[in-house]
Amino acid sequence: MLKVALYISSHGFGHASRMAALAEELIKYQITVFLRSDRPDFLYDCLDSPFCYKEDVACDFGVVHTTGLQTDIKATKDKLISLFTRRNEIVEREVAWLKEQEIDFALVDIPFLAIEACDYASVPVFAISNFDWFFIYDYVFDKDKELRPLVNTIYGLYARVGASFRLPFSSVKSMGAFPRAQKVGLLAKRKDVYNDIRKLYKVDAKDRILACSFGGEEGMEMEMDKICKAFKGVVISANPGVDSENHRYASRSSDWLDIISGCDVLLTKPGYSTFAEACQFGKPILYRPRLNYPEEKVLIKGLAHYKAAVEVPQKMTSIAAWKSLFAAAPQGYKPSETYRNQNANIAASIVGTYFAQTQKHRKLKSVFDIGSNNLNYLVYNSDDARVLHTAHYTTALSKGLVSDDCSQFKSVVRTLMKFDQEIDSQKLAISTAVARERERFSVVSGWILDRYDIKVKVLKQHQEAAAAYMAVKASLPDVAKPLVVDIGGMSTEVAWGSSYKERKGIELGLLSLQDTSYREFYELMDKRLPGLQDASKYTLVVTGLTATYIAAAVYDFPYQLAWKGHAKKVSLSQVNKLINDLQHDSNEIVSSAKATGMDLFILESALHFVKIIMERYQMKECPICYYGISLGYILNK
Repeated sequence: MLKVALYISSHGFGHASRMAALAEELIKYQITVFLRSDRPDFLYDCLDSPFCYKEDVACDFGVVHTTGLQTDIKATKDKLISLFTRRNEIVEREVAWLKEQEIDFALVDIPFLAIEACDYASVPVFAISNFDWFFIYDYVFDKDKELRPLVNTIYGLYARVGASFRLPFSSVKSMGAFPRAQKVGLLAKRKDVYNDIRKLYKVDAKDRILACSFGGEEGMEMEMDKICKAFKGVVISANPGVDSENHRYASRSSDWLDIISGCDVLLTKPGYSTFAEACQFGKPILYRPRLNYPEEKVLIKGLAHYKAAVEVPQKMTSIAAWKSLFAAAPQGYKPSETYRNQNANIAASIVGTYFAQTQKHRKLKSVFDIGSNNLNYLVYNSDDARVLHTAHYTTALSKGLVSDDCSQFKSVVRTLMKFDQEIDSQKLAISTAVARERERFSVVSGWILDRYDIKVKVLKQHQEAAAAYMAVKASLPDVAKPLVVDIGGMSTEVAWGSSYKERKGIELGLLSLQDTSYREFYELMDKRLPGLQDASKYTLVVTGLTATYIAAAVYDFPYQLAWKGHAKKVSLSQVNKLINDLQHDSNEIVSSAKATGMDLFILESALHFVKIIMERYQMKECPICYYGISLGYILNK
């Protein structure tokens, strides 16, 4: 539900690579991430998610390089002046976009004009980097008085950020334009599973692999023919013109994270992302510095405590010299804490900073609603009566309790708590039918209590119904007399008023249909649904995550973005059509649902529940309420 804009520098690939890693962590918290970047799409392959959008826009350029990746001072000056001539155009464009998308906060790495846009749009903005462009331009243009006003303007724009996060391979001076930069750990791309590059590039098990990576800036000259002749093993590089039997070509768009993780030695130029990725794997690094570029010093200094790094001399003219270098190359090793991946901690710290700054002195509550198949999460501002963030995760807890394997549930909780522990809020955990029906639930609730000091409150059915009713009344105020139905995995709750007598619990849920025919189910539901006098005076409202499944199928949006279904109306004819389409495995909507990974059993079960309820009370349509018992529980307290 939170929306975050990531403004990414158009210089090279390194900024994009590390921000992709950060975006991946933010998405785990179900924050919607908007990438403002003109870097190639392959750099963001890890972000195939409905919570991620990318638009090709640029707010900076960095520096212009010549042969050997040396800074072209004149070309860089001309381009910087050109950028400032378009300053108003860029800022106005971004202000309009930030407001249109209702962005909650922005993070820059490290386009300075994006900070100005956020300031005008009243959007909190933070920075994360290992250097700032003031540090670079102040060095490159140290004798250029004409450009001093522009360089000083950049310094002033950086000073507007609400917080800044200083990555490794940096110094106080390299991030000097940011006030009170907070040191954080290593931010780098990583994966759960890495592809076998020996199989991919046909490398024998006995052969060593040298990976030659020079990042996203073309122009670094290396004598690849001599390198191939000198190295005893296989050389992988992005140079397509190498005619050597032991050379393997990998394009710049290849997955170089696989290559770095699988190689034995890395030959590269200094660059944050390449260094960070290699260090987290403990790989030996041979690096050749660029000339006349100030970031090189802090990057190289950042390797001071890394035991497996060697500088390559600028002039390596002979095969013998390369042989000598490779022979003396250090061995890989398990990296120290300084060089271990800290992506999750960094993302959580940033989210915590956002809440600390924007919700200062506000009373916040975090609710963990533990269901039979899902965990629903909500952060609520009680002082302003406002939902700040929601998320929902599949846990398969009911099955896990039966099979004595709750690892999926625990993994979800650990991910959520990594973020939530950074938020100054009252922690509340509730559960319903799964806690009432599964004897082993005490094992789960005990684990939560021991690990996080949170006691799980088990709601009775009438309390669950009351919470669902309260959520509808608060979030759909235009519905005067709601007939609220909350369909869960193991039970269904119905409420048509605020009194105890106006609630009913039914011990049938979506999972009941795993062992019950539809005909039998219809008969059971018809008998157990409450009889209402003059049902026509009520408006049927289906609430909770199950309801949003139906809205996602009808309105064709990814079911993961459940909040998009709030207040949408679904008709009985649409329900019947979807049931028919599912039974015949037809229709584009069904194909779309499959493509997003939607559980079609859950969808079809939910449709049958809604169908019998609508027919029983002669309702032609019903609005969907996204907010369920998590919100209602807080309001009832």
